[in-house]
Amino acid sequence: MSRKLEEFVFQSPIFQLWKKDVESTGTQISKIDVLSVISRSPGKLFSVFIDTEMITPEGERVPRCMLLRGKSVVIVPVVHCDDGETYTLMIKQRRPVDGSYVTEFPGGMCDSEDESPASLAIREIQEELGLSVKAEDLKPLQNEPIKVCTGMLDEQIYFFYFETNISQKELANFDGSLTGHHHDGEFLVVQVVKMSEVTENLNCSALVGIKLLEKVLNRNF
Repeated sequence: MSRKLEEFVFQSPIFQLWKKDVESTGTQISKIDVLSVISRSPGKLFSVFIDTEMITPEGERVPRCMLLRGKSVVIVPVVHCDDGETYTLMIKQRRPVDGSYVTEFPGGMCDSEDESPASLAIREIQEELGLSVKAEDLKPLQNEPIKVCTGMLDEQIYFFYFETNISQKELANFDGSLTGHHHDGEFLVVQVVKMSEVTENLNCSALVGIKLLEKVLNRNF
């Protein structure tokens, strides 16, 4: 790995935020090797794979390899319909892990240190669902982000929700609509799902999102 590329990584917001989080626990980073870097636009780091050694506050040396991606958001829409049913809007897309379709709540990665999770969530709702949500209508489902895979991935997810009233006719127009940035390989299909059927989707976004929502609203779907 060239020195210039290492400097690019070490100066990136993704790396700096991860380093700050690690050191805030009293853990020291004694060694870092940059193994691989992905950058999809000039001057901006998308993700980085590193091999590192840490010294814990207890004095233990811990070697680990990790993928740094930064923070992300997930939004749980709560749709009250005039048929008396509570629905939500989810996103269906093929995921690269196994190539299968996955239905998840809308969301996205933070790609700027200047953008707050709430601002990103509002932008993702517009881009993925075609809905405009005011800042005051977006509410956190959890005060702190949820850690995804603590053994190898630094990603932490901020969960939000919003409530809206939509007629049956309007709701039908959402179902099956195509969104996403096709030029970036993002092909999304909006799915109208009964809130009571969300748990049929076996992924972190759906299962954690609905559990947090039930806790906040104090009801079971």
